[in-house]
Amino acid sequence: MGQLPTPSPPHRGVHHHGGSTVAWRPSRSPAPSERHLVIHMRDKRPRRIRRGGRGPLAVAALLSAVLVVAACGSGSEAGNTPSGGQSTPQTSSEQTQPSSPASETPPTASSDAGSGTASSTTGGATPADLVPAAIRDKGKIVVAFDASTPPGEFVDTDGKTIIGQQPDIVAAVMKVLDLDYEAVNAPFDNILPGLVDGKYDIGQAGMFATTEREKQVDMVSYAWDGTAFYVPADSNAVFNSPEDLCGVDLAVQIGSAQDNDAKEQSAKCVAEGKKPVNVLTFNSGSDEQLAVQSKRAQVGWDTASTVTYLAKTTNSAVKISGDIMRAPSPKCTAFPKGNGMAAAFAAGIDQIIADGTYDKIQEKWAMENTKIDSATVNPVESGLIPG
Repeated sequence: MGQLPTPSPPHRGVHHHGGSTVAWRPSRSPAPSERHLVIHMRDKRPRRIRRGGRGPLAVAALLSAVLVVAACGSGSEAGNTPSGGQSTPQTSSEQTQPSSPASETPPTASSDAGSGTASSTTGGATPADLVPAAIRDKGKIVVAFDASTPPGEFVDTDGKTIIGQQPDIVAAVMKVLDLDYEAVNAPFDNILPGLVDGKYDIGQAGMFATTEREKQVDMVSYAWDGTAFYVPADSNAVFNSPEDLCGVDLAVQIGSAQDNDAKEQSAKCVAEGKKPVNVLTFNSGSDEQLAVQSKRAQVGWDTASTVTYLAKTTNSAVKISGDIMRAPSPKCTAFPKGNGMAAAFAAGIDQIIADGTYDKIQEKWAMENTKIDSATVNPVESGLIPG
């Protein structure tokens, strides 16, 4: 089935999760390896997201400018010379992969998929030239994942290998940037503080861009997802919006956008004379999911890709409840504020989009409808989305 275009970002002033509601459903009822997601806008014709910010020409101009400045400077090449003797990254994407949810499994992002550091710009410049000297001089950088939300990022059956769409994207971009890295598993709400404190160099946890987050870290978009509610398979409850949560036991991951939105909604419920939302927070997506499956919580709230995956792969223990809601911001990778890595990573994303690696990864994990056309640094600050 041909891919339908992804919806455009909402207009300024739309509350998180409160924009146009979309119905996102499998086109039929296939096995997990064959599923496809389709987005239909209720209030307008669907169209592919076109984001402001960095397109291929903009990246070319930026990298060309870097070379001109370097040529006019002192002649130092410390910031542009890759460190020698690069060792093989200890990452999930370079280890044996399980059968992916897609009907055909492309090469892993760190092996055959991608073009390494092949030039994506004029004059022989590469995204690797944008990597700050301080980052390259580390020899190996640390990437923190919250490996509890499939198919974006989760732990393989060996109990230690981190696999999914996000590890594959990181592996592909690190190959473009010629950087060695170590993948670590961390709780979602520990990742931003870890970036601020210097414990991690990159945070990859499916974070939505927000004003508050961009005050702490730099963010680079890599996909556009929605959010959805899910309930035990035998539940008849239907949740179409946060307004339906008053008086309900809700499971969310601590520190997530859904956690913040649920607490805001709870205050609204009380102001309207209704019962508050009983927000149950969990350190991992796995614990959140278990709370719903065990009926400790009446409903869970997570990203649309995760909820759809769960509904297809948990032996019908849970199901989607109501319509899938479009998130008003893209999912982003995070970096320590102002250290320069965001520009390099964004150029790397644009490179793998241009060479086809990105499409292969999205198709491998059946996430075609979360694709973007180019990366944007700090989507809120850049004006791509409302603050």
